[in-house]
Amino acid sequence: MLPELEEPIIAIYDNNFSADEIKQLVAFYQSPVGRKIVVQLPQLAQQIVTMGQSWGQQAGARAVERIRAAAKQKGYDL
Repeated sequence: MLPELEEPIIAIYDNNFSADEIKQLVAFYQSPVGRKIVVQLPQLAQQIVTMGQSWGQQAGARAVERIRAAAKQKGYDL
């Protein structure tokens, strides 16, 4: 880690976690599953983003259809 980033990052962790929680985080990340999550998290995040984008496109298409149907009932042709 770059020395100029170390202190600000420590401060951020100190503001968000107790000393005991930080010890638990260290223990977790030293465990097999903790090491695995470090490796897998970027892939998981990408898969979640892709799924969210797909869901958003489908939700948007459904919304457009509902808007068109409501407009048609009022005599508008969109």
